[in-house]
Amino acid sequence: MRFFSVIILVCTIISLAQSQEKKIQVIILASHYKELLHFKEKKGQPQEIIIIDFTHEHYKNIRMGLEFTYNFSNKMGIRSGFCIVPRNITINYNSPNNSPFNYITINNQNYPITYRKISLLYINIPLLINYKIINYKNLNIYNSIGLTPEIYLSGREYDVSGFFFSNSTDIGNLINKTLVDFTFGVPIEYTFSKRFGIYIEPSESYGLIKISKEAKWANIFLLELKFGLLLQ
Repeated sequence: MRFFSVIILVCTIISLAQSQEKKIQVIILASHYKELLHFKEKKGQPQEIIIIDFTHEHYKNIRMGLEFTYNFSNKMGIRSGFCIVPRNITINYNSPNNSPFNYITINNQNYPITYRKISLLYINIPLLINYKIINYKNLNIYNSIGLTPEIYLSGREYDVSGFFFSNSTDIGNLINKTLVDFTFGVPIEYTFSKRFGIYIEPSESYGLIKISKEAKWANIFLLELKFGLLLQ
């Protein structure tokens, strides 16, 4: 049911775009990205606990989304939409004896924890302003700047000791469920007909709100390359 609702929404936006004489553009996009975590423990936490990996192995570093731009002049427009944001975080402990979680207990035996896995799912909603800097025939290049709020959808974690895994638990109370990122990008459009074109955008974002409530710093830095189909 949700799938058909999304299809209907996309078709409605496309129809609206085609009736607005290029004022509204729709971008069906995917992106390849790399995220880094700017992390520091709170004072008093063991220094042996460090996050050394911030990976997305289950999703192969690909995001999917839908964006639309309303051009209110020949030079400027506003852009928004949505994108599903999966995250997988690995926390390694240099010294299991100093980790705050210590052991996994299985069949009344304790096994020292070596690392923790965290899986998170957010949806982001960019709120950006585009400014056209180059217009040459069918090529348009913009500067884009603004904020990207992120809303928490779900999250699970489990501890690992060798071949043993603890039961997964909900971690919604340990993380900030609303994030805001500062975003800058360079959208590039090339139209090959009145209605269709291709879209590429290198961009970067920095989290203004830390993702973890328990850390002193836990801000995400994102490098992303978007690509997709432009409808207008």
